[in-house]
Amino acid sequence: MKKKLKEQIYKNKIRINRKKTNRHLIIFLIIFICGYTLFFTSNLWLKIEPKPRYSYTLGTQINKNDRNMSIVDFIYSKDLEMMEIIIEIENLSLDDIDHYKWKVRIDGSFYDTKVVVDDEDFVVLRVDDVDEFKEVMLRLELKEEDKDDDIDFNKVRFYLNKNEIKRVETIKKEKTKNDYLKQSIRAKIYNNKKNIKLLESENIEIKKLILKAEDKIKKLNHKLKYEAPSEQIETQKSIDKLLFEREKMYRDIDINDEKINALKENINFQKGVLDKWD
Repeated sequence: MKKKLKEQIYKNKIRINRKKTNRHLIIFLIIFICGYTLFFTSNLWLKIEPKPRYSYTLGTQINKNDRNMSIVDFIYSKDLEMMEIIIEIENLSLDDIDHYKWKVRIDGSFYDTKVVVDDEDFVVLRVDDVDEFKEVMLRLELKEEDKDDDIDFNKVRFYLNKNEIKRVETIKKEKTKNDYLKQSIRAKIYNNKKNIKLLESENIEIKKLILKAEDKIKKLNHKLKYEAPSEQIETQKSIDKLLFEREKMYRDIDINDEKINALKENINFQKGVLDKWD
């Protein structure tokens, strides 16, 4: 009797343990399947902000594929839902390719890009039906008929965030090439003035750091007088490091001042060209 009772108790324990094991296994499978589904469908319901990229600054010249290129002007009219882009290209290569395929991607989607002016050194693009946006990518590449194994040409991409693109109330659609050329000159003047302000602001911040460095140097020199020779060695190293950083900052200011003067000269030159044109 006792033996049968023990056997029954043992069987009951096994049955209970099996139920617990099955329950734990089912819970594990439910969690695993839910997690798996959540992970692989996250792109459909979870809006992830794209990582910020380096943003191109209007008027900055870059050199790629033996070409100097710059976006001179980039304007957007919300009322018209239209973008207009002016690009200058100086071809220094010997490949005889002066016309390119242009693509504009806005927040991840490509838009129809109309080439309004397509000269070898001057291009105007237009993009319609553009609502609000955060980032624009302009891409330059070879046309299909120009692609050749003997030609080494890499795609060129310009990334611009919304703060770099100028917003205007309207954009005149019917323009001559001269109208666009005059617009590009005005844009260069605008860009140069903007860059001057940025450099001047940078100089102000550098001067603040110089004052901080000089204050620390003064305190360390005072401290130096009351230190033992062994302590003075480390303090002098700190002073020398600050002196080096201060001189570097003075050089940075001088470089910025040279850039500012060059930009001012360019503004005067562009104004002269514009006066003669008008």
